[in-house]
Amino acid sequence: MRVHEAVTLHANESPTAVAITEILDSPTDQSTINYTFKQLDGDSNRIACLLLERCDVVGGADTPIGVCMDGYRSVAALLGVVKTGNAYVPLDVSYPIDCIKYTANDSGMQIVLSKRKIAQAGPLAGGWFDSKSTRQIVELDKEWPSIEASLSATPLPAAQVQAQSDSMLCILYTSGSTGRRKGVCCLHSGTMNRFEWMWHEYPFTAGEVCCQIT
Repeated sequence: MRVHEAVTLHANESPTAVAITEILDSPTDQSTINYTFKQLDGDSNRIACLLLERCDVVGGADTPIGVCMDGYRSVAALLGVVKTGNAYVPLDVSYPIDCIKYTANDSGMQIVLSKRKIAQAGPLAGGWFDSKSTRQIVELDKEWPSIEASLSATPLPAAQVQAQSDSMLCILYTSGSTGRRKGVCCLHSGTMNRFEWMWHEYPFTAGEVCCQIT
């Protein structure tokens, strides 16, 4: 079983369970929004369709795809990427531009999922990529009405995504404290093995909260 399949399984078993609580921290609104597993699974399916149908991403190719955003939709984006059989590369806007530019160039990503505020006014607009870069930046919040209206929330056909348990889940970069930052390829199998060990050694039930630190 791969990571996104475990999420889909839980979404089918407990569709109304809360998957993510997002805090709207703004001067005028500090309320929270709860998103269910059914919503998360459906939205990540739409993002997967977006990548395959509109961004010419090849399914099951272990292609690195950048994700540079925060909030609920960032999690949907991560799942959407891996549902296409490719690997997400997280880009943290709080990092120095040189570090993020190195990560983007070293990983070879050609597509970045982001949001308008970051893409147009944040570091993405301030030279993260080389001037000759042909990378495509997709502003999910800007495109979301069209995505929600025209792309399916149902799972992708298996034939469209030829990913295996030993396929890449993500590429995480080290801090670079001992030299140049290095990209570490994390597999679905290794990640699921870690989760299964944790569930066996530290079992918890619905309603309990687990803080995961690696």
